[in-house]
Amino acid sequence: DAAAVKFGVQIQNMSSELASRMGISGTDGVAVMDVDGDSFAEDIGLQRGDVILEINRKPIKNTDDVRNIQKTLKSGDDVAFKVMRRGPQNRTSTYFLAGQLP
Repeated sequence: DAAAVKFGVQIQNMSSELASRMGISGTDGVAVMDVDGDSFAEDIGLQRGDVILEINRKPIKNTDDVRNIQKTLKSGDDVAFKVMRRGPQNRTSTYFLAGQLP
């Protein structure tokens, strides 16, 4: 199930089926299913299809991990995401996206 988080993304636990549909290997992290317009996630460049692997250097295994980290954050905090993104020729690359929570 997609879960709404205040970063402004809909996320879903990775599964082998979802990973193969997204054309990636491995089921670490959570998949970004959608990004809300005018949200923190959009501002820092998170995209639909990204896989969030870490937030603030903490490994993300499922949507609960994201929620638990969110509970510790407040407005003005810096947040850094490590994401995997599929690019040209279906190569996957790792990106770091960061910003300050509004």
